[in-house]
Amino acid sequence: MSQKRIKKVQKAISEWGVDAFIVTDPVDLFYLTDVQMSLGTIVITKQKATLVVDNRYLEKCQQEASCPAVQLKPGVVASLLSKSKRIGFSQESTSYSQFSSLAAEVEGELVPLEYPMQKIRAVKEASEVRQIKRAIELCYQGFEFVKSRLTPGVTEELIAKQLQLFWLALGGEALSFDSIIAFGKNASMPHYRAASTALKPGDIVLVDIGVVVDGYASDMTRCFFFGKPDKRLEKIYDIVLDAQVKSIKAVKPAISCAKLYEVSKKVIDKAGYGDKYLHGLGHGIGLETHEYPTLRPTATKSMLEPGMCITVEPGIYLPNLGGVRIEDMILVTKDGHENLTSGYPKEKLIISP
Repeated sequence: MSQKRIKKVQKAISEWGVDAFIVTDPVDLFYLTDVQMSLGTIVITKQKATLVVDNRYLEKCQQEASCPAVQLKPGVVASLLSKSKRIGFSQESTSYSQFSSLAAEVEGELVPLEYPMQKIRAVKEASEVRQIKRAIELCYQGFEFVKSRLTPGVTEELIAKQLQLFWLALGGEALSFDSIIAFGKNASMPHYRAASTALKPGDIVLVDIGVVVDGYASDMTRCFFFGKPDKRLEKIYDIVLDAQVKSIKAVKPAISCAKLYEVSKKVIDKAGYGDKYLHGLGHGIGLETHEYPTLRPTATKSMLEPGMCITVEPGIYLPNLGGVRIEDMILVTKDGHENLTSGYPKEKLIISP
């Protein structure tokens, strides 16, 4: 599988207008080699790919990597690039230190490229979709676990910690991100971190969670009402759900990410809450929780393609009262889309204290 991915990069090299491409990001290294490592370099030309690693990874990579692995020594990267006049690198994932070292070592021109590997990784293979679906199934169980723990006086922090242990016990590898468990007015902060706030009747409960399985992340958000809902929060729940449903319906190949964002923004603006919509509509997801593309108003040149997996998560946030965000994971297909998280309900749910 990884050899096919390297061939994708080799095909793209000509399109990028370079003779070779250097990969240093650990996520990209795993994607191309099937080996987890914190440090390494793949030198890819149109003819071959070579992985350069230090002694910590050399034996493992020689046995398991999808391309030949050689030991890191002074001058080895330069020798692999000796015939390359233009050498591409990712401007997003290459640090200044890495760039400086490369510039001092190689003779060819270093050419910055915008999201080169992210754009390749954005189009998922069938095997990747299967892995994402496994992460989603475990995410479903996470929501059921959280709901079972919603009792008066329980804290956000306690549920978040218990959820992590629950997932690890069931085979989850890690959290996709720090779980967002927000009670009451805390739900008005989109990237809130669970704290010592205790649950009380009348609170809205915003749950934004995700778990990693087989290297792939899930990411979903649901909101529950713990007891009698506040009428204002009930109202924005209906608005957000409407915006989300209409946005998902619009997902199809060749639509720009900016236009898709505008679908949600139009609904929320019309309802009078445009200034309370504080973020983009969503993002790509896969080996990383936040990947290319991003669904924001400035992404006019980013087009959806079959195989992309994105989140759709509009929200409205009212300071000192609470907020609502509803998030699903959507696969772009040749004919439209598939909601990968349609198996978990998002209709308004009131939980009795």
